[in-house]
Amino acid sequence: MFAYEGESRRKISLLRDFYSSNELSILVMSVQAFNSDNNIINEDRRDDTQGKMIEFIAQTQPVLVLDEPQNAAKYGK
Repeated sequence: MFAYEGESRRKISLLRDFYSSNELSILVMSVQAFNSDNNIINEDRRDDTQGKMIEFIAQTQPVLVLDEPQNAAKYGK
């Protein structure tokens, strides 16, 4: 299980581990982690990933479980 919280650069390696894993994995994150184009997960990376972390996560074809979906509306997503 991977817990993504906050906007730490250290989280990039955690996300890399998640999307490159061949095992069943769980990524826990909040709406705030990806609700802005300025968040790390949405930045266009110029390092070894050459893309946006959110795009790599999308390629894993994740199953989404949304807690308190009524709160998502206030973030405009």
